Amino acid sequence: MDPRPIRRDDRRSCPTSARNRVLASLSRVVVLETLREAGRPMGVRELAERMNLHNNTVRKHLDLLVENGFATRLRDSVARRGRHATSITPRCP
Repeated sequence: MDPRPIRRDDRRSCPTSARNRVLASLSRVVVLETLREAGRPMGVRELAERMNLHNNTVRKHLDLLVENGFATRLRDSVARRGRHATSITPRCP
């Protein structure tokens, strides 16, 4: 077994057990399934409203899904004040 730490670039190829831990949360799986069923990129607010969860809860789930290669974050090209508007799309339909 290779003892080197997983670099940010290696996350797509991280061990299956690590990726499975991301999907161990039922709420996170529901977030991913909601994205897949939508068939289009969705924003945090829209997902939170659809799932009846707080924006920050959905954002934390999305962060883990994106970091582990289950979803992709798309940044809005329009410049605005505050947090940049982003939408999320699943990597595999």
